[in-house]
Amino acid sequence: MRACIVGPFDVDDFAWNIGKSLEQMGFEISSVGNASGGLIHSKGRLTPIVPLVMREPKIGSWGARYTAHAILSLQPDFVLSVQSLHPRTVALLAKAGVPTVLWFPDHVANLAPFWMFSAPYAGIFFKEPALVRNLKNMTQMPVHYLPEAYCDLIHAPVEDEWVPEVAVVGTMHAHRVSIVSRLVDDGIPIRLYGAGASNLPIQLRKMHSGRYLRGPAKSRVFRNSAAVLNTLFPAEIEGMNARIFEATGSGGAVVTEFRPALLDLFECGDEVLCFETYGEMRDLLRQLIANPEKSRGLGDRGRRRAERDHTMRKRLDVLLRALGIDNAASDISCSGSNP
Repeated sequence: MRACIVGPFDVDDFAWNIGKSLEQMGFEISSVGNASGGLIHSKGRLTPIVPLVMREPKIGSWGARYTAHAILSLQPDFVLSVQSLHPRTVALLAKAGVPTVLWFPDHVANLAPFWMFSAPYAGIFFKEPALVRNLKNMTQMPVHYLPEAYCDLIHAPVEDEWVPEVAVVGTMHAHRVSIVSRLVDDGIPIRLYGAGASNLPIQLRKMHSGRYLRGPAKSRVFRNSAAVLNTLFPAEIEGMNARIFEATGSGGAVVTEFRPALLDLFECGDEVLCFETYGEMRDLLRQLIANPEKSRGLGDRGRRRAERDHTMRKRLDVLLRALGIDNAASDISCSGSNP
């Protein structure tokens, strides 16, 4: 059975992890690369103007048809997108008998331009329980709660020398910078990884590794740091981000900001350490920095839970069942109807 994946498709991108996991499950995979509402960009980056242009009715309609044509030329049995496609694209695919699924990996602040709410998706999967609950109560949209996951094909413990510092991996947006700056002032040893280094305050630039991590390189940092700090963007209301799954899957000792969904994902205090205040976070980090055995033990327990419950293939099993798709490689069929 053929699946077409829509979304950035470099190694360790969300769409790449989905595609490679589906391949491992026996599906034939094709990718059309990055999309912005309708225009497919298989190479290079999107220019900032493209999302705005796509919202113009005439241009957007043309782009939507172009994208649908590009996808249909691959003759997929279904489409799985990690980006909100133009409603007309989804409608054209449905008209051709190809169901489209959206697995949206971002927080609610990035829902705009809200195309998913008027597109005839066969299924829409969000990581935010509050959003799913609201939509189920108020609409007839085929929405489902589905947390993110880690790809065990590339996220696994990579053993190296343990270092007594806290790894902060991800874009250094203003909210994260404010928290990290406070930790630095309190003497917590920090090492930063990811985009946004040039915009950091001077005191933080020297703590940035200058590296954007992917795959095994990311796993190595997670596994061998005293702690992996997982701060959440304020628009993460109840759900969790991808970082907690990647870090635990790599055997990292995770100190994470608490959200209600966490209670169904990990054991706070045993598999991950959780905080709700700055003081709690600072004290937990100090404990792990001072105790390598505690750090390693926490990472090992988190790893076992992630391996048991939070691989990408386990998530895809749930997604496929919700769509009526049998994931057995030798006998795959699709009902084509909304769940």
